[in-house]
Amino acid sequence: MLGAGVKVALIPGNHDRLETGSIFATDAFAKLEEQGLHIFREHKPTLKTFPELGINVYGTATKDRVTKVSPLAELSVDKSLPAIGVFHGSVDLMAKPENSPIYKQNIEDSGLAYVALGDWHSSLNVGTVKTKAWYCGSPEVLQADQTGAGSILKVELGETVSVEPIRIGHRSVHTEKYSINSELNTAELITHINTKVNKHDFLDLTLEGNVGLDNAPDIDAIKTLLADICFYAKISDKTEFQLSDSELASFPADTIIGRYIRLVQEYKQTSSDPDLADDALRLGVSMLRPITDDH
Repeated sequence: MLGAGVKVALIPGNHDRLETGSIFATDAFAKLEEQGLHIFREHKPTLKTFPELGINVYGTATKDRVTKVSPLAELSVDKSLPAIGVFHGSVDLMAKPENSPIYKQNIEDSGLAYVALGDWHSSLNVGTVKTKAWYCGSPEVLQADQTGAGSILKVELGETVSVEPIRIGHRSVHTEKYSINSELNTAELITHINTKVNKHDFLDLTLEGNVGLDNAPDIDAIKTLLADICFYAKISDKTEFQLSDSELASFPADTIIGRYIRLVQEYKQTSSDPDLADDALRLGVSMLRPITDDH
């Protein structure tokens, strides 16, 4: 961007904070600064004016991984030019932020035309009535729960401020539910998923339905097969483990495994966590089940 004449200003965040051994202390960044890159290095809001653009930019460097001090603390805006703020921290959306707190009222009263925020990995609009404020998010999806990642923001300042997310990431997050009504057909599952995703994508797959002794999904085997058709697969096994009458009859109550099954089934009837009981039943049966010629 510097080579193309684009003005660049950045702040260290809490994962690349400004401390001894920081990446921002390397020769590579020193050379970039000689080419025009501006790095905010103070642990309080400081000003960088770009007269050729007619804007002021305020930024606060992060020097501590965890801090109770707001990056907007001590902010005093020169209103002779439109002003942008660049900060890393947590906005009080639902609860009081625990680290680098940023309060929406502080954004509202800041005097800034736009606030560019870092911390969240997905794009998120956290603006107020007077002040536009966004988390840009990471330019590429990093985890399966980051459905809003993979964009940059085009911000235009004028009489009003407009913000337009522009998709640049190659990866998408696909959420799929697959119901197992009888025996799991793994080949059919893989074929189904193959029509939904490509090798760049994250897959968030939930398996549902009732399973018994011989049709419980092999999560590790499914992950191995999915590795060839997507970037990463997160699989949630929400199947319910149920024994048929004939299966239960094959484990008499006077055997260890039979007694175990019945105790877990009794526990499940009154448990507030039936999924835990299902997991215990599934795991216990797999460990205690007799090895016969048929199994």
